[in-house]
Amino acid sequence: MTSETKTHKTSVEHKKEKKISELQIAKNEVKELTETLQRLQAEFENFKKRTQNEMSQCIKRSNRELIKNLLPVYDDFMRAIKQNSTNENHASEDDGLNHIFAKFQSILHDEGIHSLEAKNTIFNPKLHEALMVEPTNEKKKDNTVLEVFEEGFMLKDEIIRHSKVKVAKYQQNTNDN
Repeated sequence: MTSETKTHKTSVEHKKEKKISELQIAKNEVKELTETLQRLQAEFENFKKRTQNEMSQCIKRSNRELIKNLLPVYDDFMRAIKQNSTNENHASEDDGLNHIFAKFQSILHDEGIHSLEAKNTIFNPKLHEALMVEPTNEKKKDNTVLEVFEEGFMLKDEIIRHSKVKVAKYQQNTNDN
């Protein structure tokens, strides 16, 4: 083999090694770019989920606040209906008021709002707010809701207003000993 052939062969091997090295660098760059793209896709998906969750929470808060603001109107309807039912001269007004109130109740129900049953139930601080306590000498009535001053409401599974109630508290008579 001549010197020229050896040089040519070395030059070809050198070029081949250089191409292999460049190919390996390119493969590494592709791998890094692929990993970066995958990370960005995952971050974007997390961002989308977080944004959707935040928007959903914002809408839920807004709905809850709107409903809280409407509950005094509900209370006023209840008071007006009770007052009209005691006055016989307002029979036609009573029908109209009852009709409007029924529509209002229907809207609340359709939105997932329901009142809390409180009277004659056991007092539950998660559902009720005790405004008054009335002593009782009947042990079985201890901690029972005697009267509801203001209805409580839930929006789906969340309390939006506690029932304001009067609760019985057992007090043993000293004569019972």
